[in-house]
Amino acid sequence: AHSGVGRVLRTVRFCRILRTLRLFRVTAYAREFRKMAYALQHTAHTLFWAVLLLVFVMYCFATTFTQATSDFLAELWENKPQELETAEVLRLQQSYGTLPRSFYSLYMSLSTGIAWGEALHPLSQLHWVFVVLFLFFITLTLFGVLNVVTSVFVESAIQSTEKYKDIKIQEAITYKKMHVSHLRDVFSELDTDGSGEICSEEM
Repeated sequence: AHSGVGRVLRTVRFCRILRTLRLFRVTAYAREFRKMAYALQHTAHTLFWAVLLLVFVMYCFATTFTQATSDFLAELWENKPQELETAEVLRLQQSYGTLPRSFYSLYMSLSTGIAWGEALHPLSQLHWVFVVLFLFFITLTLFGVLNVVTSVFVESAIQSTEKYKDIKIQEAITYKKMHVSHLRDVFSELDTDGSGEICSEEM
């Protein structure tokens, strides 16, 4: 009987140890999650300005392509209206006929939603200058703007990590001060005679 009770106690004790280990693992994961959440919060301001810069660059090129497409379609309407129904012209109109469509085409080519060669092909009907301009847009955004944005994000994330460490150190110091204050209150209550020392009778 005693051996059975001992085995039960050992099992209960082992289960408590496992629960403690699981708590440590959850705490570690929660700490990493808090760190990532803090980094995202810290880089939100950078994200806003990065998106604004990218939208500005896309707006400049989208306006140019839309205006060129509108002039090309107007010229066809006056001189060769029968060509407006061809597949190539319809594709050009669908891709760059309006400013929102131009924005969408540029964004899809930039975010690999479509191959940028597919977005380039309709512009070949306008003039070779617009083909070069589109290639310049791809080069500028992929190798210029996006790399700069990535480097800024990495720097911002590193700074947020350093700041997070400082916050955790400050929290640990505050936590320690709280425990010290609590222990002082406990020992002050035990020291009934106010001697500054606790004897065995007071304990």
